[in-house]
Amino acid sequence: MKRFTLIELLVVIAVIAILSSLLLPSLGKARRTSQTAVSMGNMKQINMAMFMYLDDNKGRFPPGRSPVNYAWDDYISSYLGIEMTEAEKAAANPTYRASFNLLKCPLDDIPRVNGNGIPRSYQVNSYTTGGSKRTFDYSTPLYVQELPDPTATIIINEQVKSHNPVGSGSNVIMMHDTNLVEVTTGIVLSGGVQYNANHHKNGFKNPVVLADGHAEIMYMPTTTVNNNYLWNSKVY
Repeated sequence: MKRFTLIELLVVIAVIAILSSLLLPSLGKARRTSQTAVSMGNMKQINMAMFMYLDDNKGRFPPGRSPVNYAWDDYISSYLGIEMTEAEKAAANPTYRASFNLLKCPLDDIPRVNGNGIPRSYQVNSYTTGGSKRTFDYSTPLYVQELPDPTATIIINEQVKSHNPVGSGSNVIMMHDTNLVEVTTGIVLSGGVQYNANHHKNGFKNPVVLADGHAEIMYMPTTTVNNNYLWNSKVY
């Protein structure tokens, strides 16, 4: 039986090492792509729950937050199959349940610093400019029929941030320019807060859901063109 020489074995090992170095980045990229798709799937399920809530509430969006720790995801939780008591919904630290994973992007690896630390990777859009009304306002959220261009209005986006855990009433909505910069560019604006707008490692391309119900992956820095058109409710 022919035996491999040392040189032949070294050549085989070198070839395997070269192939591995070529394949591993591709496998990593494929994994990130699949997990981005999982995140988009989560957002689509959240959006379906949102539409069921709208059907039951005359087309009116839930408040972004009201009272302090009772956030939009608490309002639609039963439509997501997340059953909680009213006390839990209003609390800052609901008991962990596996169904909360629907609120987490699989590539969200930022540790939470508030309360229970159960990750929430998503927020709803209540950005406003020029005195426009806020879609997910705390006291007077809009009716879906009030949005003049649902195909060009973001309602759900990713906010992978240390201060965005389940149960917390903060960072649940896109509210001001600081939020917008974090989500679109990831520029550090303040100390002690961790966030990563490029956690998919694909050049700031993140899934969003628009008010007409469709989801797509967008290059986030371009969502602020035309006076932040996609973020502004455009209702004055």
